Amino acid sequence: MAIYLVHPGHGTHIAYTSQEVADCLANGWKLRDEPKSIPTLDPVPVIEAPKPTPIPERQKTWVEKYIEKFGKEPHHRMLPATIRAAVEEK
Repeated sequence: MAIYLVHPGHGTHIAYTSQEVADCLANGWKLRDEPKSIPTLDPVPVIEAPKPTPIPERQKTWVEKYIEKFGKEPHHRMLPATIRAAVEEK
């Protein structure tokens, strides 16, 4: 058996036991007529997830920039400063 209750601050509630009804009535709930149809729920608002922050592009290394500029890898004995100077050279 279902007993329908209403509360001005909490809305509606369906109680299934006499003890639950007694507790609700003691806390400000009031009895209401049984609805003629099944109560419908209000639509739940859709909360959009926050957009992820874009991952910054990885910076190319000086070796990758050297390969891009000259089309080949730098000599294995080239110092990093020499590779950088060659890439920055116009």
